[in-house]
Amino acid sequence: MSAIMDALLTKVRQAISSKAISVKCLADECGVSREYIYKMLRGDSHPTVPVAEKMAAAVGMQFTLKAATRKKISA
Repeated sequence: MSAIMDALLTKVRQAISSKAISVKCLADECGVSREYIYKMLRGDSHPTVPVAEKMAAAVGMQFTLKAATRKKISA
């Protein structure tokens, strides 16, 4: 798993353990099941980009993707 997803899931775990958000509320806000949230927290599944964005927003983080530019290789 990427460092970005690790950081996001760590923040989600902290929010859940501090009771800032419940798994049910997080699942509802993300439009997924509680089981899916639990799978992500265990590392058995990875969130899609839209779900990751919603999870980040739910715990006060901003999730932004930036397209990288590729250098052309000349023959």
